[in-house]
Amino acid sequence: KRAALVQAGVWNALDDRFEAFFADYCGTQAADMRAVVATLFSGGTPVAREIGFIHKGHYIAHVGSFDPAYASCAPGTLQIDDTIKACFEEGIHTYDLLAPADDYKRALGTASIPVRDWVLPRTARGVLYCRVAEGLVPCLKRLRDWVDGIAKRWQRRRATAG
Repeated sequence: KRAALVQAGVWNALDDRFEAFFADYCGTQAADMRAVVATLFSGGTPVAREIGFIHKGHYIAHVGSFDPAYASCAPGTLQIDDTIKACFEEGIHTYDLLAPADDYKRALGTASIPVRDWVLPRTARGVLYCRVAEGLVPCLKRLRDWVDGIAKRWQRRRATAG
């Protein structure tokens, strides 16, 4: 999962606290919430995993990943299907995919709730960072999308030429 997040430009996944939270939480769960780690296997090889939480009859899909070598088999989708089946078997009828509203989540979902990220800086340095990031991040995302578009067009041209 970390490798996929880094490739997508999500650098906070490199922080060891990300993993430490799950290790700590899974070892000391509250009575009204339980962590679930589901693994999808193919011939004894793990190909997809999902960490989620069950709370008051709701399943919250927190983080999932799959082995890119099996990408053509849609292991992430198969993992989600498996988890949804397990939820129904346990009497859980809400499967929350959480934000952001990725395309695959919109395709699977039957409802959505708009969400927004909020940042509350606590220092002058934090205020400066937020102001810079507020303008810079959307520009960098547009640049990334523009470069991706060029790369895809170039790949299509190469595929049709060869």
